[in-house]
Amino acid sequence: MSERLLIPWTPDLETGHPEIDAQHKTLIEALNRLHTAILDGTGEDELGWCLSFLKAYTRVHFKTEEALLRKAGLDSEAHSAAHREFLASVDGLFARYVRQELGLISETEAILQTWLIDHIQSDDQVVSLLPREADQG
Repeated sequence: MSERLLIPWTPDLETGHPEIDAQHKTLIEALNRLHTAILDGTGEDELGWCLSFLKAYTRVHFKTEEALLRKAGLDSEAHSAAHREFLASVDGLFARYVRQELGLISETEAILQTWLIDHIQSDDQVVSLLPREADQG
């Protein structure tokens, strides 16, 4: 089954924060679901679900991350800016999906794969530096 995964969950994706790691896994599972649908020839059917899910879930996830950073007293503006940029990208992809643009499946998969991996492995690693008391409540 792992050969059908676009992004397998590996230790280098972990931040060490259980809630953030669980949310990251959920995001990656959504992208893997799209990838599997592409391999099965049903990518068009899955694309709408994937983009709708990402439009909603990433907003929840980003609020969680940004709240943790603020609570720890860390400057989250650059992190928030990266989140806003990604949200704009997903919103743009969704608008193009609604307009039924051709060739969107591969482009969406590539954009999401690159952004998720890069962001989790670089920007989100700051979560691992948060004091454990910042994780509470």
